[in-house]
Amino acid sequence: LRRALRPLDVRPDRYRGPLAETAHRLAAAVERREISADQLLDAFQSALDGMDVAAVFAPWAEDWPSGGQVDRWLCRRRPGRRPQGLAMRLLLIYLRPGCSEPPHHHNQVASLQCIVKGQVLCRQYDRVARSGKDLVTIRPVAQSRLTVGETFRTTDHETNVHWFGTGDEPAVLLDFFVEGRGLYDTPFETDPRRPLGRQYLDPTGPPAADNLIAATELNAEAAYRRFAAKSPSAFDWPG
Repeated sequence: LRRALRPLDVRPDRYRGPLAETAHRLAAAVERREISADQLLDAFQSALDGMDVAAVFAPWAEDWPSGGQVDRWLCRRRPGRRPQGLAMRLLLIYLRPGCSEPPHHHNQVASLQCIVKGQVLCRQYDRVARSGKDLVTIRPVAQSRLTVGETFRTTDHETNVHWFGTGDEPAVLLDFFVEGRGLYDTPFETDPRRPLGRQYLDPTGPPAADNLIAATELNAEAAYRRFAAKSPSAFDWPG
């Protein structure tokens, strides 16, 4: 429901600093096909490299959302009415100690996350094939413990699945993403009825001899119930 209502939200951007200007400019450039999804993320990474993200977002990192909210948007670009229009969002994700953002993959998204506060345990996987209506074959790629200023990224065809969380201390991530049906010429998902954005899955099944895992897709309720209250380290890493 939140995703469906986003185009109707007319509130102004909360953050209007230089990084917001960069995010808007890059989203427009990739929509015009002047740059690719990979070039989009490279350029955003370069912008992050030239700033002290911990200092810039320190007030936001200390002012946590109330209740059970886990993210706060900073700025965004709406896709408009064009069929190939792209949406952009820059937001902060707040992770309390010993919890995680449940594992998920993405449909026609390019994203980059940067640690603003604390440490984050991040697990990344490649999607290999859609094996069934609710089944995706994935391959473990990397498990990393990231600190302030370090980043991880995803595109439709590389490290598309990720799962990140905390240990004993809280953490805050800056999340930049662009999504839309015009982002990739050859998207992974060939069925146009599949929604854009994230889809949760369970990557904890036993790997086959070739280290491939059959990951069952989950609805949001089931994913948060199984994973949100635990760090990824509570589960074995097969990579």
